[in-house]
Amino acid sequence: MTHYVYLTTNFIDGKQYIGDRTCYCEPEKDKYLGSGIYYKAAEKSHGKICFKKVILEVFETRKEAFNAQEKYIKQYNTLSPNGYNISPKGGHECSNAWSKESKEKLSKSRQGIKPWNYKLTNCYS
Repeated sequence: MTHYVYLTTNFIDGKQYIGDRTCYCEPEKDKYLGSGIYYKAAEKSHGKICFKKVILEVFETRKEAFNAQEKYIKQYNTLSPNGYNISPKGGHECSNAWSKESKEKLSKSRQGIKPWNYKLTNCYS
C-alpha cells in the first residue's frame, strides 16, 4: 500500500489542487486526480483531459500523507480562490479542517434541501 500527496493542475485556468491518496499500486500508475468539490466542478466543466497529476511526496503512513497536505497547500497557494482546496489542512478527516467561511457556504448551500433519507425508515446501514 502506498500513501502519497499529489498536485493536480488545470491547464485551462492554472488552478491547482493538493490531495492525499492511498492506493495499492505505484503512485505513477494511479489515475486518480482528486475529489474536492471545487476540483470536481472544474473537472466536470473542463474534462479530465485538461488536468495533470504530479506526485509530490510518498509516505509510510496515511496519517503522514494527510498531515503533509497543509504544508503543500501553503507552498503551492491552492486554497480557494487561488486553487481548488477549500481547507487549509486538506481533506475533512480531522477536526477544524474546514474554515469558518467554508462551513458557512456549505450550510447556506444546503438550506432547504431534504436529506437523501427523508421519510425513509431502516436505511441507516
